[in-house]
Amino acid sequence: MLAALGVILFLAIGIFWIRVAGSRTGSILQSSVALFVQVLLGFGNYLIFGLRNDEVTYFSYAEGILVQLRIDPLSATSYYTAGKESFVWILAFLFALFGVSALPGLMMNAVFVASLPALFVWTGRNMGFFSSGRLTAWMGALAPPILLWGPGLKREALVFLLLALFLLSLSLIYAKRWTWGLALAALVSVAFLTTRSSLLAVCAAGIVAMALLKLFEKTYSCWPSQRFRHSVAMVLVATTVALIPAIIALTERALSSPTLSQVGVGIPELSDSSQATAVVNASWDANSSFFGLTYNLLRSLVGPMPWEVTNPSLLFFWMEGMGYAMYFAIIVLAFLGLPQLRGRIVVLWLTVGPLVLASALILANYGLNSRIRAHVFLLLILVVEPYVSSKLRSLKSPLALNEF
Repeated sequence: MLAALGVILFLAIGIFWIRVAGSRTGSILQSSVALFVQVLLGFGNYLIFGLRNDEVTYFSYAEGILVQLRIDPLSATSYYTAGKESFVWILAFLFALFGVSALPGLMMNAVFVASLPALFVWTGRNMGFFSSGRLTAWMGALAPPILLWGPGLKREALVFLLLALFLLSLSLIYAKRWTWGLALAALVSVAFLTTRSSLLAVCAAGIVAMALLKLFEKTYSCWPSQRFRHSVAMVLVATTVALIPAIIALTERALSSPTLSQVGVGIPELSDSSQATAVVNASWDANSSFFGLTYNLLRSLVGPMPWEVTNPSLLFFWMEGMGYAMYFAIIVLAFLGLPQLRGRIVVLWLTVGPLVLASALILANYGLNSRIRAHVFLLLILVVEPYVSSKLRSLKSPLALNEF
């Protein structure tokens, strides 16, 4: 009975969000579809298969916290990995309120994901990527990475929500609403401390990149002539090219140092049988050189390579990698074809940089890397619509008249 009450409560919150935020961003339909699909997949998988893999781990840890809360609330601890324990605590509080059941948590996660379409549209408009946002809203509702990792009793729905809120904070900073933007960024950073602390690097990179963009825009507009600006740009490019050999040498020296010599060999949980995605033969070797690191960067973005596909699991990851290859190609084409958006696209690139680098250096596993690629997908999602819309306009397609 209490579990049903929890489900109804979160459903009411989701409907309220759709009614308020969806109507203001024109994404009521997309948000409604997102909520329906997440409920269908989350509850459907639970009723058919029950809890699996990470879900079982979260559930059991939350039960342990609940027992401690009943005995001595002040000394309760999660015993879960530091920097990742917030979702377990949230589940424990849900258990305390609505009984030990997965159903309220499943509905909570569905609401988290259903909030993405409106947040992405709001963010894209603030940053000037588009004026409508319909395509972006549909991507936020039905994109494969969101459908793969959003449903269920997993932490990813909460991570997706926090990433969307961080993008919103960057858009507020871009729109010169500094107080709200920095306050929201600070709140999200604090949440990441106990949700996925490694994403603090993403927050830092994004804020610094956006601040540099605003500074550059102000300085660039004050430069005396276009010829002078082009000359400065050529000097910067030439300096970067000249430094490439030094960068390669320094990277190889760092990778061979005692502190980094084991980087890339994986993380302890890869040997845990409960990690369903950490399958045998899905990992790659350690980075030992600059070119090895470059190859692993490519693997982290679009891998595995065709010659690495040796089992059905890797075939799935290869298909996923091909999808990401097309997605990243669109991002690059947008950068080349939409000069008015290049500064903002570079900010998003710099924001995802720590994620890609961490995947190449530390995870070294296509299964766990799939989650990281989903985060990269979300952080770059705003770039797709303006590029697609520009191409449709060039083709004089009626679909481009409303800019999605």
